[in-house]
Amino acid sequence: MDSRISSASVAQQPIAMRAPSTVASNTAPVELKIPKAEIKVDTETLKKNLEVAINHINEMMRDGGRNLSFAIDPSRKGQPVVIVRKEDTGEVIRQIP
Repeated sequence: MDSRISSASVAQQPIAMRAPSTVASNTAPVELKIPKAEIKVDTETLKKNLEVAINHINEMMRDGGRNLSFAIDPSRKGQPVVIVRKEDTGEVIRQIP
């Protein structure tokens, strides 16, 4: 075991002074063909789950004395939009997304 400390170790040399590492590449670039996964979404199930979650949140807001209500915007077709309102005034506080 060598216990001497060298001031010119590889780790201390500037990058420009190190010998360049060259790797010979005789192979052509390989293009991987990965098939795209088909994502199937059951929108009815998602909508039902969202309605259950909104009902649960509304119960928690009532029990906690919060003055908020959550609902799905019926005018938006496609992606559901959740509306957060003040219960007493009906003012829209937030729309998600």
